[in-house]
Order: sequence, then structure tokens, then C-alpha cells
Amino acid sequence: MCNPPNFRYKENKWDPKKIVGSGEMPSSHSSTVVAVAVSIGLHDGVESSSFAIVVVMAFIVMYDASGSRLHAGRQAEVLN
Repeated sequence: MCNPPNFRYKENKWDPKKIVGSGEMPSSHSSTVVAVAVSIGLHDGVESSSFAIVVVMAFIVMYDASGSRLHAGRQAEVLN
């Protein structure tokens, strides 16, 4: 959900497609798992087992997202 305000700030125009669109940095998946981790940390505390699980899940999702972007960029270079 960071994409619409960033786009509005940079481009000085509003694009409603950015709300439901995917891609750009941070990725939708990464920002979602970080938001879940923060909310669980605030609600249950950072010492809870649910917070530990969601932090591990967040690292996995962010690692996967960065790898996917890297390989997509390499493929785009080859195709273009």
C-alpha cells in the first residue's frame, strides 16, 4: 500500500490502478508480511511465538521476492 502515495509524490498525479497493482518497491507481498509482523509484535509482544513465526515467514517472502526480481531483470535484459 506504499505505492499510491509514492507515485503521487513523485509523479504529481493520482493513479487508482496503483492501489491494486503489483510490483515496484516495496513489493506487495513484502509490505504485507512486514505489516503483519508489526501488528503481531504490537499485539502479542515481540517475545511471543507467533511473532517469531511471522518474522521467519517475512524473511522468506522478502528473500523470494528479491530473487524473483533479480531473475526477472536478467531475463528482461536477455530478451531486450
